[in-house]
Amino acid sequence: MLGICRGFQEINVAFGGSLRPDLGSAERDLAHHAPEGADFDGMFEYRHDVELTPGGILDRVLGGPRIAVNSVHYQGVERLARDLKVEAVSSDGVVEAVRLGDDKGKLLAVQWHPEWRAGANPISLNLYKLFGRMARGENLVEAVSRSSDDA
Repeated sequence: MLGICRGFQEINVAFGGSLRPDLGSAERDLAHHAPEGADFDGMFEYRHDVELTPGGILDRVLGGPRIAVNSVHYQGVERLARDLKVEAVSSDGVVEAVRLGDDKGKLLAVQWHPEWRAGANPISLNLYKLFGRMARGENLVEAVSRSSDDA
């Protein structure tokens, strides 16, 4: 399963976590949404860095330790669900990517929008290759191993 943005948030809630509604506030040190008045393209071009969990799935596939992602959300994880493992966090500690349990799982979710201009973004392309392998039945360990073979 792949969760993107709201799907990421709903996965956390479905597994018992909770959300916070204040991430888009301009008063935050790191706002997670473009400033008011940004046009549609500007909303998706608003970016910040996330730190990938060392040795995690995304670190191995995306070549961490840090990547820039678009940031188009007002809410995010407040309390992480017990069965989810963190794959990425923003500089203010907000969880930005998770996976289910151990590496044998088939659930990965990201807070950002990798579908936005994916063809021009190597990070998105690598993420979708991983998701494609998972959709064809590979678990995370198998999919990551094959991603390394492609490098």
